[in-house]
Amino acid sequence: MRKLVLIVCLVFLKLGFSQDLSVIYDVKIEKAPKEVKKVIKQMPDSKLTMKYSGSKTYSHLTIMGIYKQTLVFDQESQEGFLLMEISGTKMMVKLNKDQLEEYNQQQDTQPVVQEVKGKKKILSF
Repeated sequence: MRKLVLIVCLVFLKLGFSQDLSVIYDVKIEKAPKEVKKVIKQMPDSKLTMKYSGSKTYSHLTIMGIYKQTLVFDQESQEGFLLMEISGTKMMVKLNKDQLEEYNQQQDTQPVVQEVKGKKKILSF
């Protein structure tokens, strides 16, 4: 899951938004064993919030209240940090350009960006 969020964040960073943008996603787990589904129903909802301002991005992921991840990244300097909290255990990982290049080379699959023709109105925008 962490890899997926990091890849999504990096793809959005490459788009280079020139204005501030904020997107909030609901994260849902649909395919799971019966025992896991029972636990999921008792947990709070999961959310992914992504914010962009110029070359900087911020994303915060909360999964069922037990896993939290925050990524702050500056596209210009190619530096940032990742904060994680798993059941009360907190970690911080600093990111730099060399680490990101090494990480991308180790991945089996690269993200695919597909341009979709047409328009869609979201909240009157």
